Parts: sequence; structure tokens; C-alpha cells
Amino acid sequence: MSTDEMHDQPIGAPSNEPSNEPNDQQLPGLVPEDRAAIDALIDSRASSSENANSDQTLISDPRIERAGRLLDLLGASAGPADRALVDLTYLRVMRASEAPEAQLESISADGLDAWVQGGFDAANAPASLRDQATQHEHLAALCTAPMPGESDGRSARIDRTLSTIQEQIDTQSESLRLDRRRGGLSSLRLSDVISIAAMLLLATAVVLPVLNSVRQTQQVELCRSNFAGVGGAFGMYANSNASALPMASAGLGGTWLDVGSTPERSNSANLYLLVRTNHVQLEQLACPGNPEAPTVRLASNQTDWRRLEEVSYSYQVTPRGANPSWGGGGGQSRIVMADRSPVILRIVRGDTVYPEANSTNHAGEGQHALTSDGSTQWLESPVVEGDNIWLPRVAEEGIRDARAKLGLRGDERPTSDRDVFLAP
Repeated sequence: MSTDEMHDQPIGAPSNEPSNEPNDQQLPGLVPEDRAAIDALIDSRASSSENANSDQTLISDPRIERAGRLLDLLGASAGPADRALVDLTYLRVMRASEAPEAQLESISADGLDAWVQGGFDAANAPASLRDQATQHEHLAALCTAPMPGESDGRSARIDRTLSTIQEQIDTQSESLRLDRRRGGLSSLRLSDVISIAAMLLLATAVVLPVLNSVRQTQQVELCRSNFAGVGGAFGMYANSNASALPMASAGLGGTWLDVGSTPERSNSANLYLLVRTNHVQLEQLACPGNPEAPTVRLASNQTDWRRLEEVSYSYQVTPRGANPSWGGGGGQSRIVMADRSPVILRIVRGDTVYPEANSTNHAGEGQHALTSDGSTQWLESPVVEGDNIWLPRVAEEGIRDARAKLGLRGDERPTSDRDVFLAP
């Protein structure tokens, strides 16, 4: 191509020479007949200085006549004098096709970060960002709050939200499929990749933690409902059994650890008596935070859970020579049932025991406790008025004595060069 030809060609206009570059976007084009008519008209007008009647010789062709009217309406002569206008128009069209994607304002983005880092509680956000964090919190609440007239439960809404997110991910994944053409080159655009990455990042950093928090809250509420139902069952059982608590036989002697063996060797068989007497359904004794808890009885003559991992709630072990009853008992109420003890699980598995650990039913955040007056409370620690509900008094005193003996004065030294001892 000569220098003059290059000068005449508009900026960014297609070249007549073959190109190996991929053409990712096919712009709308004219049919060959219309293109030929416009080309003929442009050639005619470009040479109008030499032949004043050049347009008249083509006016008989209706396509050329319509093209001429269109160019007249646009005010374009398409001659060499208007080349700069053509170039400018072409550049503006290309620039308009590259509009930036929508983004959060800086203050909104900072407010979102503060809300997430504050445990999804706007009250924990810095004062300067609390208003923005509150708006994000309200938006999250709208995603989970029931709509007017909606009959589905929260679980159904969560499932629908997750399903919608998965549909969007699947849709974006479809766009990642390579369109093989022009020697195997892909039509995938960078903007597509960025959009998909942004959506996945949003789902991971914001949506999924919010949904996990909602699911955890739902499990706590379902567990609280279980405790309310079991409290009523204790009351009905006591009314029919002289105010006594459920007792199979383990509380009268023997051990209490062997779940699934015999009623004489399993304390959980005492609690299971409520199921055997049809005072509760088995699913009411299954915490939603325990994935191994069964909700359906395998046999009508079943007397206990099959193994320790299936037990969701820990039941009081009866003191020797005592016969605890249901009710206040002189104004004194005591805890008779709570979310599963983490101490017993660790003892059976041979793991290190943490006496003050919370139940694993609710991610270690706390545990529900049912008292003998039928009320339910949420405990953020297993130590209630100095009494650890996971341990008998003799174990508590042993731990207290051991800790007192292990107390450091500040003058201790390693016993040997193999004794590693790090200090402040």
C-alpha cells in the first residue's frame, strides 16, 4: 500500500490487505447491493468537481437514490474534505463501545469492608463508616427477610438464593467455552473474564459468609425450638410419673458412657425414654448442628442411640442415692439437659480435653440449657455460678488443684537443654 493510500484510509478503518488478527465482534453490515450503491455514490460525489452531472447519471438506480438522501440527511459528502469528520466519528463510536463497568463508590466499598471485618455487625464498624455498613446490613437483611405474603420458610429462601447464584455461575461458565475459529483462536474477551472473577469474588467474600451466618442463626433457632418441645415433654412425663425425670435404669448404678450398649450402661438411654414413651419424636432430640444425629427410629423396640456421635443433647447423670424430680423444688432450678458436651467426645476419642470449651453443636459459640422449671437459656460458657456443667465436682476440684500447682512464680528454669521453655 502506498503512502497516499494510507493517508486516504480512515483511522481504524478495515484494510484491504488480509489480516490474521481475530475479529471478535462482527459489526452490523449492509447487504452487498446497498454497499455497492453507496460506494458508487461516494465515487460519484468525490469526482463531482470534474463532472457536475455525475449524480444525475446514477439517479435512475433507486438504491443509489435512497443512499444519496440518507447521506444528505446526515450532512455528509463522504469526500476527501470530510475525512477528519469520518475519523472522529469512528473513534467516538469505538470509545462508546468500551463503556466502563459499574463499580461501588469508594465510601460504599469501605463501608462493605468494615461490615465484613466487623463480623457482619454494623455496630462493630468504625463510626465514620457505620452508616454505610448499616446500609449493607439492611441490604443483606432484605435478601433473607420474607416478602409480604410469602409462605416459604427461611430455609427455602436460602436454597433459592444459592440456586440463583449457581445458575449465574453456570451461565458465566458457559461463556468461558472457547469458540474455535480462525486457526483455533478464542473469542473470549478480557472483560468477560473480569466479570466472572468479580462475581465469584463477591459470592466468596460477601454472599457466602452472609448465607453461612443466616444458616447458623437458623440452626440455633431450630435447636431452641427443640428445647422448648422437650421441656414440655419432661413436664408431661413428670405428671404421669410422680414428678420423676425419665429414668431407664442407668441412673441407679453402673456406668453412663457406653452409648448404644444396654440401658444399664448408658445415660443417654434415660433421655431416649422420652422417645420410647412417645412424649417426643426422635427429630426433636436431633440438633440441626449435629449432622450425624438420626431423625427417624430404626426399630420400634430401639432403646438408645447407636453410638455417641449420634447423641445431640447431654442429659444429667443422677447422683448416687438421689432421686431428682422435675420442677422448681423449693425455688431451686437446675440444668437437666444441654447441647452435647464436647468434653465427653474428646475423652472417648482420646483427644486433649478443654474443660471450658463450648458445645460443638453451634460452632463453639455457646449452648442451650434446659432447667428443671421448664425454661431454656443460652449459655456462652459452660461454667454456671462456678459449676462446670461438663464435669462432676471431683473433676473440677482436681483441675483446680492441678492448675494451682502448675502456677508459675517467675523464677523457674528448664530442667535440661532438651527442655524448651519460652517466656516473655
